[in-house]
Amino acid sequence: MDPFIYNIFSNDLLLHVTRNIYNYADDNTASAWDKTVDDLNNKLTAVSCLVLQWLTEHYMQANALKFQYILFRSYDNFPDNNVLHIQNGVDLKAECWVTVLGVDFDQSLSFNDHISRICKKAGRQAAKCTFQIIKHFNS
Repeated sequence: MDPFIYNIFSNDLLLHVTRNIYNYADDNTASAWDKTVDDLNNKLTAVSCLVLQWLTEHYMQANALKFQYILFRSYDNFPDNNVLHIQNGVDLKAECWVTVLGVDFDQSLSFNDHISRICKKAGRQAAKCTFQIIKHFNS
């Protein structure tokens, strides 16, 4: 579905899910925080269920393969294999890093991998431009 049409169709999602959910084009991101990982998981499960319920009521289907889940390492008892259980038998394992709106970040809120990736991409583009300039002057 085209992002513009999706935005028209989904404009009341943010009214239905009043907890911390952020929307940009066709990308929705939920966030939560709490003192314990278990309480945090309960909050995220509740938000996920509300979003999935809204999608079902509006005859839409979520792509569970695109779901991402990350815990930032500020908890004293941070679990190694944390799994978030949401409805319809979907289990999400906490990721070491996620990409949100094209920005990569890890559990420590470090952007080092993102910056490295962007620098490599910029370097490749600069090399292509340099090659094209040299090729133009040599011909």
